[in-house]
Amino acid sequence: MTAPASRPALLAALYAAFRAGHSAGDHLFQTDWQARGKAYGAPGWPKALAVHVAAVHAPIIATVAATIRTTGTRPRTGRLAAALAFNAITHAVLDTRTPLVGFMRRTGSAEFADLRLTDTSSRPAWAAGVYAADQAAHELCLFIAALIAASGQKEPRTR
Repeated sequence: MTAPASRPALLAALYAAFRAGHSAGDHLFQTDWQARGKAYGAPGWPKALAVHVAAVHAPIIATVAATIRTTGTRPRTGRLAAALAFNAITHAVLDTRTPLVGFMRRTGSAEFADLRLTDTSSRPAWAAGVYAADQAAHELCLFIAALIAASGQKEPRTR
């Protein structure tokens, strides 16, 4: 029988799993179509946003499941579902870009929101300020999701 993981250990393991899955989904599995089309007002934005949120959460679910299986931890199913739902909803809201850019402008970060990086190619400038703020907001939401998921734990499975 596996000893139950302490709540801090469960929180750390789940946060690592959420973070690894998110990074894979948001960077490795996001297509150009999703990246261009998910912003509020872009042609077909609801579909691109929904597909992107699903593409982000598939690896999150896989990394969380692998973590649970490997560690023998048993977070409460309802809390785990709530954590995944919280993260999916906040990810979708943040990725419409409108609330995040509005927040940045209202809190004195308008120049950072407008920061663009360019290169010598013909590609459009990269929105570096919004991207950095987007990832910081996602990190905070991932941590809150891990807190939600770790807030209850069942007795460990026997092996």
